[in-house]
Formats: sequence, structure tokens, C-alpha cells
Amino acid sequence: MKGRKLSRRAALDLLFRSADDDSLFSDRLYLYLERHWRWVQDECLTALNSLTEATRKGAFCGLEHLAMQRKLQPETVVPILKQMEAIEPAASQVLYKIYCCFPAFRPSDWREPTLFVSTDRGREELEHMLESTDERTVCVALWDAANYEDDWHWVQTECLKRLKSSSSELRYGALVGLNYLALRGELDPDVVLSALQEVEEREWTGYIRENIYQFWKPQ
Repeated sequence: MKGRKLSRRAALDLLFRSADDDSLFSDRLYLYLERHWRWVQDECLTALNSLTEATRKGAFCGLEHLAMQRKLQPETVVPILKQMEAIEPAASQVLYKIYCCFPAFRPSDWREPTLFVSTDRGREELEHMLESTDERTVCVALWDAANYEDDWHWVQTECLKRLKSSSSELRYGALVGLNYLALRGELDPDVVLSALQEVEEREWTGYIRENIYQFWKPQ
């Protein structure tokens, strides 16, 4: 498998299927997108008109990944997506990625959203919250720590502990916390990616992988 090359058709099939299976966004497919991104962009734009919901979802997913790689023509894609915004929420998500990655194409009134509310919780309070029997409290502590605690090694360790929990809420909280670390670009990608292989695939595992690829830089 290592030496085989993907045909265009096979790569596009994987691209669309990966809307439901984030693990299919392998390194090989990323390389494929980089080499043939203009063709992939055109195919995705055509597929936006598909009658099949899964195909449209795959097309939006493909455009989003192209935007993250800065392998996309905003002057072509943005007008099409803006026309679809009112009826396709996914169009807004792709536009957001384009505006983040291509600042020159941001509307004059565009503001990058503030995702998190500042907290003044210190390390001692966070540790106390993590010992709570209330799962929601533990999740809030993980999220606050992942956003504002300087010691990301500690935060990563606490998230990975809950990733192995039998509680679906704690696992969800851990995934969201790891995603915040990925957005910060402060985590151990090898450790986190390895841990993700041991858990059930879901939307947040895909977000974490995407954000590691986009934001993490070697120290």
C-alpha cells in the first residue's frame, strides 16, 4: 500500500466518504489534494449541486480542507458559497475557514469570533473541580484549563485520563479540551493522535486531527 498512488477518482471518493469517516483523511490524501487542488476544487464546486446530501457534505468538507491548506481560489469559491449561505449552514463554516486562512478576502465588517469567556480560575481551583463527582464540573474544568492554563502538559494529561473513562460525557469533555489545546498549537501530537486511535471515531476526533495539522508547529 505504501507505494501505490491514488487515482483521481479514488481520491475523490475518499474525500467524499471522509465526511462521515475522518480517519480517511490520511497523509496520502493530503498530498494528493496538494498536487491536484485545482481539479479537486472544481469537482467539489460541481458536487455542491448534487441531489445527494452525503455528496454535498463531502464537497463542503473538501473545500474546507483545501482552505486549511491554502490550496484554493477564494475569488472563485467565495461568491458561490455566499449565495448558498442562507440554505446551507456548511457554507458558512467553509467561508469562516477561508476568511481565517485568506485575510485579504475577509469582508470589511468581519470579526474573528471570540470562542471563550475569560476565567480567573487558578490551578488549585481547577484541580479541586477535577476531583468533583459532578461530570459537568469536571468538563468545565478541563475546558477552562485547556484555554487558559499555561502548563499544557498537565492539561493534556488530565484530558487523556478522561478520554479512557466509561462516561460518554467525560470522554466528550476530554475531546473538546484536547481540541482547544490543538487550536492553541500546544500539545504532543504523537501522544494525542495515538490516543485518538483508541477511541470511537466521532466529529470531535476529526476536529482535533484537523487542528493539529493546521496549528501545531514543532517546538
